[in-house]
Amino acid sequence: MKRTFTQMLSLAIVLFGLQSMSAQDQTFTITAPEDLVGTYEFGQADWTGTLAVGENLTGDLVLVESNADMDDTYPDDVPTDACVELLNGDEIAGNLALVDRGSCFFSDKVWYAQEAGAIAVIICNNQPGAGVINLGEGGDFAGLDTIPVGMLNFEDCAAIKEFLATGGTVSSEISVQEFIDVTTANNYQTPQRHILPISDFTATIFNNTEDSVDVSLSWEITNPAGESVTLSTTGQVDNTGLIFGVDEPYTPEAIGDYTVVATNSLTEDTLTTGFTITADVFSHDTGGDLYGFGPSNTAFVDTYGERADIGMLFYTADVESMVTDFEFGLSNWTEINTDAAASVDFTIVLYEAPLDENGDVPAIANGDTYELYGDPVLFNIYSVDGTEVDGETVKVPFPAPYDLAPNTAYYIFLQYSGVDVANGVGPQYLASGNPRHANGNETPLILDDFYSGWTSSPGYVLRTYLNSLNTSVQDETVSNAVSISPNPATSFLNVDLNLENASKSVTAQIIDVTGRTVSYTSYENLSTATMSIDVADFAAGTYFIQVTTDAGFTVKKFVKN
Repeated sequence: MKRTFTQMLSLAIVLFGLQSMSAQDQTFTITAPEDLVGTYEFGQADWTGTLAVGENLTGDLVLVESNADMDDTYPDDVPTDACVELLNGDEIAGNLALVDRGSCFFSDKVWYAQEAGAIAVIICNNQPGAGVINLGEGGDFAGLDTIPVGMLNFEDCAAIKEFLATGGTVSSEISVQEFIDVTTANNYQTPQRHILPISDFTATIFNNTEDSVDVSLSWEITNPAGESVTLSTTGQVDNTGLIFGVDEPYTPEAIGDYTVVATNSLTEDTLTTGFTITADVFSHDTGGDLYGFGPSNTAFVDTYGERADIGMLFYTADVESMVTDFEFGLSNWTEINTDAAASVDFTIVLYEAPLDENGDVPAIANGDTYELYGDPVLFNIYSVDGTEVDGETVKVPFPAPYDLAPNTAYYIFLQYSGVDVANGVGPQYLASGNPRHANGNETPLILDDFYSGWTSSPGYVLRTYLNSLNTSVQDETVSNAVSISPNPATSFLNVDLNLENASKSVTAQIIDVTGRTVSYTSYENLSTATMSIDVADFAAGTYFIQVTTDAGFTVKKFVKN
C-alpha cells in the first residue's frame, strides 16, 4: 500500500497537561497459558463493582453452564449466557465467570454469576468483528451487582474457549493500572517537509494513595539511527489522575521509524508508542514557515459561495490505533470571528477511503469527481470562541475515540460555510511550503462528492492524534441497533433505536454537506424507541445524522427530497 500522501503537522504548543481525570478503566490480562498471554481490549462497566487504582483481582476463567431446564432458549445445548441459575457453581466460585452475550440484560448475567460465587464476570461479545462495547445495566437485577464486569471481543473469546475445551486452565487478572495512555501527536507516516517541533508526548498517571505525591515522567525517543534523547517533566499527582506532557518539544529530523518509551517514578511500568517520518512526496523550494492560505474574501463570497473546505488523505500503519483529536489553524482567527452574526463553526469529518485491487487509493485527475463511499465514520464541530490566537492551531477532541483499522486509508476533511455567519470573511488556513500540484487527492473540496478542486495547493497544517492503545467505545452493534427511515425523507426522519440495554443519554445530531449542524435533539433513558425528527424545512440534498448512546455512536447518511 502506498503511504506517500500523508500530511501531519502541528505548531509546538508546550503542554503541561495538568488536567484532572475521572475514574480509571479496568484492564484485563491473561497470565497463562503462554499462547494466550497478553493484555486484551476490554469493554468497561461503571454500574457495578470497580477496582481502585493499583488494585488487582486474579483467578481462572471458567465458562458458565446455565440450567437448561430453566431456559428453553437452548433445548439441545447447555446455555452459556448466564440468564438463569448456574449448574457449575463449584467451578465458578472464586474465579472469573466467562459468559456469552445475549438473551438477557447484562445485570442479570452478573447477578447469577455473582450468586454462584464468581469474583468477576467476563462477557463475550457474540458478534464477530464487532469489537467490544462499554456495558450498561438493566433488567430484574439492576442495582444489585457488586463484582467487576467487562467485555472481550468475539475472536478473543473464541481462542479462550478453544483452549478451555481441551481441559486447560486460563489464568487471568483484572486490574486498574496506574500508568496509562502514552500518546504522541502523530500519524505513523509524516512527510519530512512537514516536520515541526512536537510537544504532545503525554501519559496519564494515577496515585493510589489519599495524598498528593511528587512524580517525574520521562519519554525516551529513539531515532532511526538508534540515537536517543530523553524528555521529562515533574509535578504532583493524586488519586484522581493527571495527564502530563513534556516541558520542551522534540523536533525529529531523519527519515524512518521513531520509538517513544515512557516511564515514571511511581511505578515500574513502561509504555511504548512511536511514529514515522517519510520522504517528501512533492518537491518544494522552502518549507516550515507557516502562512495563511485561502481564497480572498471577494472570491470566498462570489466564486465559492462562502465555502472553504480542505482535507487530507492518510494511511494507517500495520498496527491497530485509534484517533482521538484533530488539529488545525488559521492565520485570521480574529478577523473571521469579527462581526459574525452567528456561530463560526468548522466541521471535521472522517471517512474510510476506498482502495483499488492493488491496495491504493484511486488517483483523481484535476477537476474529476467520484461519489462518497458510505457514511462518514466520525465527525465533530469546532466553534470559534475568541480565545484562538492568529497563526496558531487548536486541538479538537472527537466525541469518542475511533478505532482505525491497520493498513487502511482515510480521508479527513475540515469543512467551513460562512453562509450563516454572513460577514464575508473566508478562513485563511495555516499552511507550510510552496503551492504544488495536488492531483494526489490530498486537498479535495467537498460538495456532494470528492472533488480534486484546485490546480495547486499548499501543505495544510492538519494533524490527527492517535493512541496506540485500543480502548474505543466504537461498536458495530450500535450501528445495527440504529436504523433510519424513510430514506429519502420528505417531512420526517424516523430514527429507530433497539438497544440491548437502556442508554441514560441519547443524542441525534444532523449536519449538512457543508458541515453545518441543522438539528440537535437529546433524549434520556431509551432502549427501544422511535425518534421522529422534523426535516420538512431542510433544503433538498444530502445529510448525515450521528446518533450517540452510552455504548457508542454511529453515523448514517440520508437524502432529503
